[in-house]
Amino acid sequence: MSVIRVPRQRAIIDRRQLASGIEALVGEHGDKARPHVVGLLYDYNCYYCLQTHQHLQAALDRYPGQIVVVLLPTAIDPACNPYVQNVSPVSLSSCAIAKLALAVWIADPSQLAEFDEFLIVQSPRHKRDGSVPPEVVDTTFRAEAARLVGEDELMKALADPLIDDRLARSADIYRMAGVVTGTPPGVPRVIIGERVYGSFESADQLADAIEAAYPSLKPDEQNR
Repeated sequence: MSVIRVPRQRAIIDRRQLASGIEALVGEHGDKARPHVVGLLYDYNCYYCLQTHQHLQAALDRYPGQIVVVLLPTAIDPACNPYVQNVSPVSLSSCAIAKLALAVWIADPSQLAEFDEFLIVQSPRHKRDGSVPPEVVDTTFRAEAARLVGEDELMKALADPLIDDRLARSADIYRMAGVVTGTPPGVPRVIIGERVYGSFESADQLADAIEAAYPSLKPDEQNR
């Protein structure tokens, strides 16, 4: 496995700044009865984002039913993220993929996890050999989305203004995560409790950060 840089602990977040983002989204995406929240800002064309996404899933297996995860697709493309200044060839399809993922969520939230996993498995960024070509998004990725939620429902969802709203809110959190930590905005960003982290070297390291933020968690010993 490639070695990913160990994240440095970032500055404490002003939770009031993020109230309109992460914490407000908990009521829309998860169960308010679970006070343990982890937010992930990521781009499907970002190698380190996909690695962190996988580490997060492995870490969450240790705390079944105890954590609300807010997945925030955050395209590193000025076409749908005004806080990105430069266009990168790697991110040319990022907006289209993020919109497709959000459309699946709008059409049928129960199918998002399967579609999210499909996108991660299909992404060539696992091998760092390039981004997803736009034509693949328009054919292969769209066909899978339609298979999961139905063509008619997908069409309706893609036209829903809620997609642009969610992308805008993710972009705002992307900006705030950089402002409050004194670092340039970027992805991945993992928001755990009152701290922001970058990429993680392993699921164990991510689990340590989660347990440090939420000491009342009760890990499943079989998945440690």
